[in-house]
Amino acid sequence: IKVNLNDTEFLDFCFVNDKLHLYNESGSGGFIDSVLERGNISYFETSRGCCRECDFCTERLTGRSEMSSESFFSRIDSYMKNRISTILFCDDNLLQRVNKGPQAYEELILMFDYLRHHQLIWEFPVGLEIGKLFNTRTAGVKDSLIESLFWNNDSLDNFSGAFRALIPVENSLSGNKDHRLSKLRKFDENVAILEQIISSGVPQINLGVMIGWPEESHDSIKNITEKLELIDQLCVSVNNKNIHNIKTKINYSIFCVTPLPGTPFYNNMHDRGKIKFDIEQDPELWNLNTSVLEGNHFSPSEIGFIRDDMLSRFNSKHIDGKIPLKLNF
Repeated sequence: IKVNLNDTEFLDFCFVNDKLHLYNESGSGGFIDSVLERGNISYFETSRGCCRECDFCTERLTGRSEMSSESFFSRIDSYMKNRISTILFCDDNLLQRVNKGPQAYEELILMFDYLRHHQLIWEFPVGLEIGKLFNTRTAGVKDSLIESLFWNNDSLDNFSGAFRALIPVENSLSGNKDHRLSKLRKFDENVAILEQIISSGVPQINLGVMIGWPEESHDSIKNITEKLELIDQLCVSVNNKNIHNIKTKINYSIFCVTPLPGTPFYNNMHDRGKIKFDIEQDPELWNLNTSVLEGNHFSPSEIGFIRDDMLSRFNSKHIDGKIPLKLNF
């Protein structure tokens, strides 16, 4: 169902005002003291739906709805009146707004410049389609958009700006063309985008990587590992040259491919007999951290061990289940 986000009622925080202080983190981790001292944290949605056809996603080909910039400004004002100072953008595809052309591109920049003007804090916990940050016509990154989305004031004592982002590179690191997602950029283009984001000094990046496709092989796992090492080296190199006090810390979020019921990918895997564990009988295994697919080269348990090894290798294994708050400065 397509919803006009401009017509939805403003959130009424009066029922939770005395409990807002309990909401002091996002699903991606915690925040530093200066962020928590500024005010409260709340999710915010500026758009819904997706025009993409990714066969593993439940949002594919859903009606696209976008909040106008005027409505955005009014709602942000309402959030501020309720002492909300940290905005967690829960849009599935926030950057698809730029599909509408130069005016929509400038509108998105104005929206984030408004947050900057009011010295708010924000995070992208759901993930950004970073391919939209690359101009295929000029073969370069969109500097002004990245600057607007990822700006921060470089102060840990009174932080404002972009604090953290989930950056999904999905399976673009594997070199496997059997299930390549059309929305993803080439590795070199992804590196150029990441370099610009890291240069902005955003404190934390959670890099989302998907493994465990049926076609996953020893070569594709090797490719992923080698490219993650290159990204690790890139981060160190950019941080060393960066004049900001705050340097970027990358956490590697390795996810197992999960066939969600109702998607074409699920139907395909079911018809091919690749689903080894039934969601009704073993629901605890359908959690992105463990695999349920029998691959051409790896069993579900083997993919689980590979994921565990990758997380350990890149110091991203979180025994307590929560991504720790680690900063470089």
